[in-house]
Amino acid sequence: YCTCLYSEIVEEFYYKTKFKSLRVGDTKISIISDNQDNKMNKILTIESSSNKFIDLIYKLRHFSTVIVKDENFSLIATTQKLQQGRYIDSYNATVDYQLKQIYYQNTKDIKYDTQRDQLIIPIDGLVYDPLSIVYYLRQFDIQVGEKYSFTSYNKKKLREIDLYVEKIEKLKTPYATTDCFVVVPRSKGTGPLLKHQGEMKIWFTVDMNHVPI
Repeated sequence: YCTCLYSEIVEEFYYKTKFKSLRVGDTKISIISDNQDNKMNKILTIESSSNKFIDLIYKLRHFSTVIVKDENFSLIATTQKLQQGRYIDSYNATVDYQLKQIYYQNTKDIKYDTQRDQLIIPIDGLVYDPLSIVYYLRQFDIQVGEKYSFTSYNKKKLREIDLYVEKIEKLKTPYATTDCFVVVPRSKGTGPLLKHQGEMKIWFTVDMNHVPI
């Protein structure tokens, strides 16, 4: 009997986090190929933090590990740790597709209430972490006018979302000016996707790599 373990960093992405025109921090996202007993998965990690100046006003930290299936980026397990000012949150979740359940556990408090901080969430099919959707979309033949639908999971909630490829526009970065697809996620339900009526846009380069800018 042999347990085969193999991991390799496939890609790393570095982003500058801005609020309006002010640079407030940095984000690093890594995609790792992981082989355990000949089962290929991918591991997505995110490390995001505000800079020292912003820390004095409103400290921001986000550390996540997301394990997904290699073929379609559907969620297997996730660990999330988040700090926004005084607000701190931390949880783990594991997906069991055979039993059609997500097992959620709050890990913020050492002493937790089992009924309140552990939860079983029923599912009907594949579920996706919001971050994994972005990087899975790179495998599609993205075209203006297309719509992609997913079931997104975050903490205790499942949400049906559609991603619309609205247009192509030029985007200027510190390294180059490039044509990008503009993809806008929207909730299928009646409520807004983000708090305070916020809107999200994702820019992918139009070349074959579809790099999320």
